[in-house]
Amino acid sequence: MAFLSAPFLLLFLPLTLLAFHLACRRAPGLAAPLLLVASLGFYAAIDPAGLPLLLASMLVNYGLGVRIRRDPARRRRWITLGVLLNLLPLALYKYLGTPGAVVTPGAFALAGLPLGLSFYTFQQIGFLLDCRRDDVPRLGPLHHGLFAGFFAQMPAGPISRYRDLAPQLLRLGQPVPGALVLAGLSLFVLGLGKKLVFADAIGRLVDAVHALVAMGGRPAPLESALACWGFTLQLYFDFSGYSDMALGLGLCLGLWLPVNFNSPLKAASFSALVDRWHMSLVAWIREYVYQPLFQAVRRWPLGEPTRRRLIAWALSTVVSMGLLAAWHGAKASLLLGGLLAGVLIILSQLPALARPVHRAPVPAWRRRLRRIGGHLAVLLAFSLLGLVNRANDLDSLTTLLAGLVDLGAQGVSPGVAAWLPAPLAEALPASGFLPGLPEHRRVDLLILLVASLAVFVAPNTMQLFGLLRPTPTAPEGQAPVLAWRPGAAWGVALGGVVLLVLLFGETPGSGFIYARF
Repeated sequence: MAFLSAPFLLLFLPLTLLAFHLACRRAPGLAAPLLLVASLGFYAAIDPAGLPLLLASMLVNYGLGVRIRRDPARRRRWITLGVLLNLLPLALYKYLGTPGAVVTPGAFALAGLPLGLSFYTFQQIGFLLDCRRDDVPRLGPLHHGLFAGFFAQMPAGPISRYRDLAPQLLRLGQPVPGALVLAGLSLFVLGLGKKLVFADAIGRLVDAVHALVAMGGRPAPLESALACWGFTLQLYFDFSGYSDMALGLGLCLGLWLPVNFNSPLKAASFSALVDRWHMSLVAWIREYVYQPLFQAVRRWPLGEPTRRRLIAWALSTVVSMGLLAAWHGAKASLLLGGLLAGVLIILSQLPALARPVHRAPVPAWRRRLRRIGGHLAVLLAFSLLGLVNRANDLDSLTTLLAGLVDLGAQGVSPGVAAWLPAPLAEALPASGFLPGLPEHRRVDLLILLVASLAVFVAPNTMQLFGLLRPTPTAPEGQAPVLAWRPGAAWGVALGGVVLLVLLFGETPGSGFIYARF
């Protein structure tokens, strides 16, 4: 009963919303218990084998939270014990139960990764660390269970901080404004469209290229570029579409979940892209890993303060990016990609650190050219890292990388050439472009082009719904002209999205990529 399934869309979701809002109006005290029962039922329908682990996590972490508050003298010991207990199942399932991991898979490989384990584990660790604070409200076992197992976050987050979500959970039972419910449903529909229309269509193209390589084919530069850039787009629309759906479900129930994406592919630097991609996880890593490690390393006897600060920044950045990669999985390619991403962030910041404070003004055209070149370099680096993680094996990766620069390979098929401007079509030799892709799926190429344009020129859904907070790497800026508001115009637009889903989407869809992490 995943988000994309008919039972969820036609039965679970409408019945849950109806029962919850009736409870808010008639019996407010039943709203939270009803939502917890619905969340556990949702989990049991998808992954009954993983339900005992989720329940154990709820009970153990709630008990540890009580001990942390009541026993300040041994608080550090209780927190250490809690962190280790939370990481143990994650390590067993992710590092001993993942094919292709850096260690040999064991018995846990047969069970598979429990639903949402990577997400609720970090959320529970954040809860234990927040229990040190006196300004954080205390939840009872029922509300804590909802904090850990809310159905909208179960498949793939976003990861909420306890101090942000706990006050909202205590307010459950208060009537939810109708405009907020409409906004949530609208955001859910847009996320559904991003997944089924964009992500799945682009994924079919990417899969076709990898299938060609797996059969021993030699990809042309256009095909290798499609595998590289296409997977970046697929991953973005897949995960941001899921995040929109999760945030929309939260709004329907009066809960504001953390934003996960803010147009990362518009970022002009690699560090800004990382800050705007999977933002809830990045914020968690920044608060609970990067900042404590940075402060600790700064106190090491490593010379003058400026040098200590620089070493602390570089080391904390690499360790944080390595942990981000380890969270995604145990594959050596993931771990290597995370470390490379940390190095790229450091290299992208070094010119700014070395630049003199007082320097001659740079002409506007040179600044614009530098910004465009930097943006293209960031996209290329990020897409290549994605290709490293998507490739089936090392041989496939080297074949695809060689295809990017194999200018002697044939370029496009007659069917694709028919869509191109005549001079360009004549300049490109014909070949069997994506031979594994059926003719009726050539429209997926058009969807790829539209998606590529959208990520650079269109406002993102968080801007449309006014859910963003300004950050140094993503200032709020001017509200978009197409900002969401209840009315006929947006009703027609959302109806158009539903029509596109019916025309181009394949239900129940391919599943969310991040649900596998």
